[in-house]
Amino acid sequence: MNRQNILITGVSSGIGLAMAERLLNNGYFVFGSVRQEKDAERLKKKLGSNFHPVIMDVTDYPSIEAAKEAVIQNAHGNGLTALINNSGIVVSGPLKYLSMEDLEYQFRVNVFGLVKVTQIFLPLLGGEKNTIYKPGTIINVSSISGLFTLPFIVPYSTSKHALESITDGLRRELDIYGINVVSVNPGAVRTPIWEKVKASRNVFAGTDYAGFEGYSQRQIELNEKDAIEPDIIAKTIQNIIEKKARKPSYLLMKNALVFKFMLALPKSLQDKIINQMKYGTK
Repeated sequence: MNRQNILITGVSSGIGLAMAERLLNNGYFVFGSVRQEKDAERLKKKLGSNFHPVIMDVTDYPSIEAAKEAVIQNAHGNGLTALINNSGIVVSGPLKYLSMEDLEYQFRVNVFGLVKVTQIFLPLLGGEKNTIYKPGTIINVSSISGLFTLPFIVPYSTSKHALESITDGLRRELDIYGINVVSVNPGAVRTPIWEKVKASRNVFAGTDYAGFEGYSQRQIELNEKDAIEPDIIAKTIQNIIEKKARKPSYLLMKNALVFKFMLALPKSLQDKIINQMKYGTK
């Protein structure tokens, strides 16, 4: 049976769930990682027989190995058409006050876990010589924060900058197998991840940055106003898998031209614009 298998990390909600739903509706068999058994049971009921949940925490390397074995056992002798690295968290707050434990955890999830997942599943993507599997595609869900750094989400932005470099490097290393590696860079998306950022605004309390809650609130409001739906990202990823679109990276956001203009400005002008945003709402 020549079935097209997709593995998506982090499918319990948001972008991951939207991708799973779209790909299932278009005939793919989807393996989706979740961390909790209750989410696995919920999604299995919701998504149907062509969805297979795998219990995996990207910071727990033995669980990734176990997930690989579960995929092999249920892949009907086929490899993976695509690996979509979607798992991610946001650590926010002034870098001056951030604990090293929080910073390390940001990187364990967004960077080290992603690399380990990729390493372990590469054989199923055709990443070995004399393999029986066809070359697949690796899609890394990054962010515009990997292209431009705003204050108070430096850990998240730094992890996404690292992901951009990893994506480019992997694409240039894995071409010997015919594997393509692509990054998708969404702007604000209507997902629960930013609700957690909203809940963490008290990171300014008792610090030299007390009073900057207004800036943080404005950024959240702008994100909510300009947010795109997760299915826009899911549709782009389907097109990448089906080779209808195959660029090294994709910028997915409202006001993309404004963002590109901002990127092109000298950093001194970027700083002035950001300071206007900071102090104008303080």
